[in-house]
Amino acid sequence: PSNANELYDATAFADWQPFVDTIGVAFSEDITMTDGGSIGWDGVTSITSWAIGNNISQQDDSEPIDSNPYGGNVDLAQITVADVLTLANDDHGEIMDFSNAVEDLAGNPADNAKVVVNDLMPPYVVSAYWDGDLVINFNEPVNVCTDPVNDDCTATTVTLLDPTYGGSGAYVAGNAVLTTDGATLSVDGMTLTIPSATIAASNFDRGQHFPGIGSTGALVYSESIYDTIIDSPLSEYNHGRLNIDNIEDMRGNSWDDWNGGGFLGINGQVLCNTPEFAAVDALGPFIITSIPITMEPGDTAGRFNVVYTFSLPIDYAFSFNTGIAGTTDCSGVLNTATCANAWLAEAGNFGAVSVVNMANGSATASTGSTYDELTRTLNLVYNASGRWTTGDEILYNPAWRFISAFGGNSRTLNDHVIE
Repeated sequence: PSNANELYDATAFADWQPFVDTIGVAFSEDITMTDGGSIGWDGVTSITSWAIGNNISQQDDSEPIDSNPYGGNVDLAQITVADVLTLANDDHGEIMDFSNAVEDLAGNPADNAKVVVNDLMPPYVVSAYWDGDLVINFNEPVNVCTDPVNDDCTATTVTLLDPTYGGSGAYVAGNAVLTTDGATLSVDGMTLTIPSATIAASNFDRGQHFPGIGSTGALVYSESIYDTIIDSPLSEYNHGRLNIDNIEDMRGNSWDDWNGGGFLGINGQVLCNTPEFAAVDALGPFIITSIPITMEPGDTAGRFNVVYTFSLPIDYAFSFNTGIAGTTDCSGVLNTATCANAWLAEAGNFGAVSVVNMANGSATASTGSTYDELTRTLNLVYNASGRWTTGDEILYNPAWRFISAFGGNSRTLNDHVIE
């Protein structure tokens, strides 16, 4: 890709395969093919055709050739290969031998004219989805530091770009910059997973970085290619803009080399703009599910539990703070499950957001209410006496709301009625 902010997705990458393309081998003077000659080649990728192009003065993107210090044009053997990505990844170090293939215009053969294929191709994202974790699949193994302390290496980053920003990969306040410290890399080196804890600790916001219909930068459409990649595929996906400039393959190649961080043209120009990837939001909506209560009319009332599960990690600071009740405040650095449980254990907090109406008995919030971060389960405990009667209610203050740790719309706990 060569256009600014080039954006592609998993469907586009699959459609590109095989990536048939033409490469150029430059010679020092005008050349011509020899009669019946052929290029000596033993690589994995097949050469499907080739031609001579002398005095080429423009690049493929119509920009002038200015990287040749000997003049404003080049003389090329233009070689079409079956898959340029395979050429880079699998044929690194292979030799193209032109000794019997070309000669100069005076008929002098290009004796011992050989070139060695050198892989300078950065890794491409093949697919990427966010399901709480951010899972990025590459077309080749990548070299990523995930444990700086034990591996004595330096972590790098990937970035979910602010869709209102028009540049390629640069940092702005709205970008979610995600460290690879704490990430996992598959055994084959081709799948990088950024855990949800890293994402939640950043300035990631689901509505901003995977905008829906009507939002700035929204890209909402179906991609059936994820049907076999994601456990619970969706009919359509919100897409976000993923930048991997800093990620290197096993030979040290990265997109940062080409967009200004490394190689530059002879006049200092950027050689290639970064291709951003359209990752998908595969998480689904934030849902609070209540476990059905077991009390029935006529039952003797006693200690009982009301249980809710959350489809996504929750923002503790939003739901357990002094603005709702008590003195325990989970805002800021205390945005933890430990703090949430401290808030639930503080006398009076739970009772301030919940009430039980019984016609033939009474009930109050009890000690022992907990939130389990691993199972995302909220267990609310009550003590009751008397008997349950049809129409008795367990009600929650609508001001006690819950929101995903990744942003989006807030939700309330649903009430229960004895029937």
